[in-house]
Amino acid sequence: MLALLILGLCVLCAAQSIGLTFSLHLNGECPVIGSLEAITFTTASFLNTFECFNIEDLFSVNTPDSYGSRSYRTLSSSDPDTNDWRLSNALAYSNQTDYSTILYHQNPPSGLPQEKGQNALRLLEVYAGKGCAPANTHSDTIHPILGWSCSSSRAGDCYDVGYNIMSFKIGPAIVNSRPQGCWTPSTGMGAKRLGSSKFAAIAGVTVTFMAAFLS
Repeated sequence: MLALLILGLCVLCAAQSIGLTFSLHLNGECPVIGSLEAITFTTASFLNTFECFNIEDLFSVNTPDSYGSRSYRTLSSSDPDTNDWRLSNALAYSNQTDYSTILYHQNPPSGLPQEKGQNALRLLEVYAGKGCAPANTHSDTIHPILGWSCSSSRAGDCYDVGYNIMSFKIGPAIVNSRPQGCWTPSTGMGAKRLGSSKFAAIAGVTVTFMAAFLS
């Protein structure tokens, strides 16, 4: 089934935001925000912790446009962090569609020009499984965790990740403190087959990925 899923963290909502687009790679073209087939997730919130979103949980709603919010308490503050978002055109979502293309958009920090490759404030990671797991429960294949923490070009940047994105995570871009600066992933990396111990393999790949990510 051909459809588009757009997750846009709207630039109109705040000076610092991420815009995301997930879609089936349709005719070799990246999906366009505002398409009638696109569904959009928008937030201007910034958390001090990481939050995971399941695509199906977000968009299985009965209205085309809706709002959501979650609150979290952290050890560093007596006041809870609150994450607010908006869903647009959610009725276009289908859990039968493979959403493997992402149009990523994130502004640089306030006051800087919109140029690709600057250190941004948030890290985005995408996952092949629900609950931000690197493996789908119906498959023995571990897929790479891809992440972005750089600012994008003004129109956003399109990537084909090579697997159905079922969840994503947003949090502070701590990785930008590395000497190499912010991170934008390559795409099309080969998946690995799980061995006899599925969960051990997942843990090993995750640890290896994070070690490489922070080096």
